[in-house]
Amino acid sequence: MKTKTSLWALCAVLCFSISFAQAQETEPSVMLPVVLVTANKQEEDPQKIPQSVTAITARQADDARVTSVDKLGLRVPNLSFSTGGMGMINLTSMRGVRSDPHSNTPAVTMYIDDVPVTTNAGYIAHLFDIENVEVLRGPQGTLYGRNAEGGVIKVTTKKPGRETTGRLSLTGGNKELGQTTGALSGELVEDTLFAGLAMQYFTQQGWVKNDSGANPVDDRKEYSGRGRLRYTPTDDLEVNFAYGMVKYDEGSFGMYNLQSMSSERHTDSNDPGRNRSAFNDQSLTVGYDLSPSWKLTSVTTRKESDLNYTMDYDFSAMPMYEVHKYDRYMDIGQEVRLNYDQDGVSGVFGLTYNRNEKKIRYTYYNMGTKHHATDKTNQYAAFGQLKVPFWDKWAVTAGARLDYYDSKFQEEETGYSASGSWNSFSPKLALEYAVTDDNLVYVSGSRGFRAAGFDAYQGSPGKYEFDEEELWAVEVGSKNTLWDGKARLNAALFYHKFKNMQLESYYTTVFSPMPSIENVGDPQGLGGEVELTVMPLAGLELSGSVGYTHMRFDDFTDATGDHSGNSIPYVPEWTCSLGAQYRHGSGFFVRAEILGASRTYLDSRNAGNIPAYATVNTKIGWEFGNLDVYLFADNVFDERHDYVNAFGGTYGVATPGRVIGTTVCYHF
Repeated sequence: MKTKTSLWALCAVLCFSISFAQAQETEPSVMLPVVLVTANKQEEDPQKIPQSVTAITARQADDARVTSVDKLGLRVPNLSFSTGGMGMINLTSMRGVRSDPHSNTPAVTMYIDDVPVTTNAGYIAHLFDIENVEVLRGPQGTLYGRNAEGGVIKVTTKKPGRETTGRLSLTGGNKELGQTTGALSGELVEDTLFAGLAMQYFTQQGWVKNDSGANPVDDRKEYSGRGRLRYTPTDDLEVNFAYGMVKYDEGSFGMYNLQSMSSERHTDSNDPGRNRSAFNDQSLTVGYDLSPSWKLTSVTTRKESDLNYTMDYDFSAMPMYEVHKYDRYMDIGQEVRLNYDQDGVSGVFGLTYNRNEKKIRYTYYNMGTKHHATDKTNQYAAFGQLKVPFWDKWAVTAGARLDYYDSKFQEEETGYSASGSWNSFSPKLALEYAVTDDNLVYVSGSRGFRAAGFDAYQGSPGKYEFDEEELWAVEVGSKNTLWDGKARLNAALFYHKFKNMQLESYYTTVFSPMPSIENVGDPQGLGGEVELTVMPLAGLELSGSVGYTHMRFDDFTDATGDHSGNSIPYVPEWTCSLGAQYRHGSGFFVRAEILGASRTYLDSRNAGNIPAYATVNTKIGWEFGNLDVYLFADNVFDERHDYVNAFGGTYGVATPGRVIGTTVCYHF
């Protein structure tokens, strides 16, 4: 009840503030900043392109304490994140296209400096020392290929320049919260060579107490860093090298048994588990201006992932159901593309190659069983997209991509081996009409797909392979810059039609439900979203968004029953956000926001769920030139929405409670 009251109170405050601000005289220079995006692999104003894009700058991320990619959830309409029980495992849901916990094929691809994150394990990005984040909603198969079926999240780190800049931020709070971030960048050789380095250390006490030990089972301790070199020997040539790493030395999953004798958020584990995983990635981007109209770009990427953790799934003091997971992933990619931009005509054409190698080691070391598998995939693609204006206010965008990929799979314990190859065609067509320079309407159709493959967790008895999931989407949208640049109102409606939807199902074994990736039919759904941002006065920013997704199974029955008409797992029907922020010229800063989602189901039976919830976050501080001091409270009312009957069993998964802390930041 407190949360609902707070939600209505903030709505009233926002409505009053907007009405009051509209009645005041405002300075003509007051307007929202324009953030350029690279959704179409070239810099553009997001208000001028026929697709749904939300761009978040480094300043906006800092203001809202969006410290990692999962905190974008609910702030972007129809985007939500579910936890796999550990901070490095995040499951995305975007417009009804969702990722499953045990699948190695995410439905929303994330890029960090052009390096793709190809699995749910390791779907992380710590958002420090960044330029911006872009969230592209809807199928992006034409330019980004497989597993961009639901959309793409692009994280671009800060590019070093001539000016020497630095930052040191210290955060502390309850639950033994500690975070230290440092960054330094500048010029090494005049007008030629630039470098940047950033590091972060994060620690926090967990939420699930272990009655057999002193510490919670899900304590967090993470080390991360990234560096960049930028080389500009001529005006036409630019070379960028980026390196990133994340290392964990922490507890395990924030899970507990809902049917145990212990109280909520307690375990009694003899082996509480640990996470010693590590990730690193590199990218080399070379851009050369062939002429004022043509640019050639080469992007070479590499990502290495070592997943190394243990978990006590029986949650008891007896050695019964402990699991050790040690996976190694190696991803290598190469893309060469050619951009054209002249007289309103723009396009991008390219070739890509990716090689993904996965070694899965999943051992139940008290039961003498294990899954050891290897999976090697090669992907080749050619793509092109062209935008052409006509009849003064009209433009058409047409694109297509042809993907070919092959996989070789072997399950070492059973001796099963298989191989397969697939072709996929991903077209896109969009028509736009510029009503005015500030108002755009558009309609688009596109195809995305999630790759076919093999189930590394052995799958249901006798079934290892699953087919490609296909999505056809139609979107109608409107983008509007209003009130002389002081407001933006964007809205979109979409329709999705799936074919061979991939779904994680669970089948019963002696010890525990086991996951299996299967194709379950051809559901369809529809939805809409609205984003509004208003700056009525200098320093005052009001924002809100609403997303709606109606997604249900069609005709789907399995061994656990008839699921026709049930909600698709991990897809909330409603997401919403409301925020108000004020930054005064004297240095005073204050911000408040509410983020909410409707009930989200966790399986095809709709037995497990995440309850509907709304959390309130606040932040207040003073910015003294080079020194900023803030007091913040996340989840002010300690709203708990723990997962119920997660992962096919009787598991509860803890969600973060109230965190109160202080941040001190020095920058130059």
